[in-house]
Amino acid sequence: MRYAFCSREGTRCRPTHRESASVPRRIIGLRPLAVVVTCLTLAGCAGCAGSTEPAGSPTTPTATTPGGSSSAPSTAEPVEPVPLPTALIAYFLVADADEPRLVREVRSDEGGGIQNAVEAMLAGPVDPDHTSPWNAETTVLGLEVGRTITLNLSGEARAADVSPLLAEMMMQQLVYTVTEAAGDPDATLTLLIDGEPAGSLWGGVTWAEPVGRANPLEVRAPVQIDAPREGQRFTDPDVAIAGEALLGTSGLTWRVTDLAGEEMASGTIAPGTEATFEPFTVTVSLRLPGYYTLEVSVQEPATGAVVTATRSFSVHLAA
Repeated sequence: MRYAFCSREGTRCRPTHRESASVPRRIIGLRPLAVVVTCLTLAGCAGCAGSTEPAGSPTTPTATTPGGSSSAPSTAEPVEPVPLPTALIAYFLVADADEPRLVREVRSDEGGGIQNAVEAMLAGPVDPDHTSPWNAETTVLGLEVGRTITLNLSGEARAADVSPLLAEMMMQQLVYTVTEAAGDPDATLTLLIDGEPAGSLWGGVTWAEPVGRANPLEVRAPVQIDAPREGQRFTDPDVAIAGEALLGTSGLTWRVTDLAGEEMASGTIAPGTEATFEPFTVTVSLRLPGYYTLEVSVQEPATGAVVTATRSFSVHLAA
């Protein structure tokens, strides 16, 4: 993913991360046949990202009487809906106007628990435009889950040469990863290193008590692409686009371009009612194979700057 930041007046965007160079440079003659916006405003939209119950969830069974009418049997017990699997998500950092912001990577559709999420974070990002100051040699030594979660990391966690601001973002990177995996954004995290309270860390912060999530408006990137994943290959022409963004009062714009920079599809998503993170989802139908770039842009409410996130993917259809 590459982020670019532009002034409100429309001056040229300044990319803050390099683009992927792993795809060919030229594809000729790509044309999409259809673009379908599946959700404009997400509040109350059935089937959008964030739903906790899948379509076709089991319901209370019914019995058919000899006369052909149906009625619920008096002895039937209610069937609990099957929840959707929680994705395995790890948080990393990206530059926002030269300041680090949190951005997440969806690693799998099914969650793997707190320890797997932390290990994914420590191993480093998949997207080359994301960074992590954490020492990749760090290992998880122990975990205790409650309203306050206690995580014990190895001594390698102390090795980081960062500024005080980046040290604070390292704390939030870990807190967001752990609380996301726990399914409890209000939980707090106590950090131990080699079994002892973390205390002073990285020359800029002290972790002496449980730490919770900071205000997402202050630490998260204002636009987040969750799908498609970086470099993802599709064998179906219908490509699902999903993520979260600060819709604010300006809404969101998106477009898909080919390698030559020609716009293949575009659209908008209506503004929200206030500056909060809201999920968005769009389906784009691309019926010819090729390599594409998705761009999603929002206006940051506090500064008015236009922030653009990008994601590269490809479509490979069977002959």
